[in-house]
This record gives sequence, C-alpha cells and structure tokens, in this order.
Amino acid sequence: MGRLDERAFKAALADEPDRALALLASMSNAVDEELRQRALTMACSVFIDLVREPGRVGGSGRLVSRPLRPGSGGDLDVDWSPADLALQRRGVLSGDEPHEIGWSRPVTSACLVIDRSGSMSGAALATAALATAAVCLRLPRRHAVISFAGDVTRQVSLDDDLDPEATVTRILGLRGHGTTNLRGGLEAALSVADGAPAGRHVTVLLSDCRATDADGVEAAAAALPELAILAPTFEPEAAQRLAGAVDARLELLEGPNGVVSALDGAFSRR
Repeated sequence: MGRLDERAFKAALADEPDRALALLASMSNAVDEELRQRALTMACSVFIDLVREPGRVGGSGRLVSRPLRPGSGGDLDVDWSPADLALQRRGVLSGDEPHEIGWSRPVTSACLVIDRSGSMSGAALATAALATAAVCLRLPRRHAVISFAGDVTRQVSLDDDLDPEATVTRILGLRGHGTTNLRGGLEAALSVADGAPAGRHVTVLLSDCRATDADGVEAAAAALPELAILAPTFEPEAAQRLAGAVDARLELLEGPNGVVSALDGAFSRR
C-alpha cells in the first residue's frame, strides 16, 4: 500500500476493513504531496461509497389531521363534520374544509461533534470521515459538523452548501492535538440546535468523553434536545457515565467499519 495500489487496497478492504480504512486515512495526510493528493481523492471516494447505501434516517412518525387530499390514502377525520364533506362533494363550500388523518414524519437535522484531541489519525480519523460522509448523505443541507480539542471549530454550518466530498476532505485534514474541551464542543452543538429548523434535531457526539475538565459537561449535554454518543469500545467508562447521567443514546464502536450501523442506532427512536 506504500504506492497506493488501488487493487491491493480493495483486497485489503475486503479482508481487513478497519485496518485498510485507517491506513488510507493516515496516507491522506502524507508528507509527499503527490501521494497525499492521490490518497485524499481515493479516501473521499471510498468513504462516500461505503455509506451511499439506500436508506433514510430512522424515526417514528405521528398521526396528524390535515386537509383532505383525494387519493392520499388517509382516513377521514371523523371529528370534522360529515355534512361539510357531503356539501363539498356537491360543489358547495361551507367554509369548513374536511380533514383526513395520516402519518407525518418530522424533518430531521443533525449536528456531528468530532473530538479531535489526542491522536486524530489512523482509525480515529477514518471513523470521523465515515461518520461525516454518512451524515452528509443522509441529511443533505440539514447537517452541521463541529470539531473540538482545546478550541472549537465549526467545520460546516446548517446553512452551508458544501458537497459531501468537500466536507469529508476537511475532516481528513484534521490533526489531533491539545486538551479535550468537551463542554465547549457540546455548547457549540447547543447553539446549532437552537438555530435548527423545526422538527427533530439530533446531536451525534463522536468521542470517548474523557474531558480534561468535567465541570459543566453534564449540564451542557443535558441541555441538548437529543444526544447520541458514539464512543470506542476501548475504555468506554467515561462515555457510559455521561450517557447514563443525561439519558443519551450510547453506541460503542469496534472500529471505523462499524460507524454506519452505529449511526443507524443513533438516529433510530428509543
């Protein structure tokens, strides 16, 4: 893989997916500029292809009453007057429009919060890139991406019009360093949630939750309308404590290859 042989990479991806993805992510930050550009192009393509499976964000709908639409399959709302319905069928408008009962699925938006403290390379970088690609494709123009270490950076805002390739490229350029300002990352996510469109909003935290300073972390997490934590299986205790304290959903990741199924769990209703 030193020369970025695509055929060898695809074979490695089939046999050892986590190791292959981690190696590709690391090579996208290579010192050699030609190798870096080739690895970056290939990494974006691979990560996006891996999550481009048919599907949609999970979540239960709810029954709503709405104006009657012929052929929609909804049931007549019996709380509305049958006499009004009979009059309308004869072309007489009573001023009281008949309604039907049907299922409505709320609009979903999301904010992905990536912990880039410590070692943001290899498996951690591949996991972040895959998670970003998945969120971009599931929720086009309804996602934000934040990264944090000692400082907090908004990589993508809800109103940005970046394509998935550009967003994944940004994430692959991250370097791990500094302290873990988990509270700052969560507070930035809360700001995104406050400005999100009406409907369901999910914050997905990609972190082991081992904050340098735990003061205020639980309060910031509890203020989010819906929080899902994706944490590595290695030393998960801090993530388990935070999830339990604020009733967040917790998904433990064995490696990069598990991020798509973990996001399925994060977006599904409990």
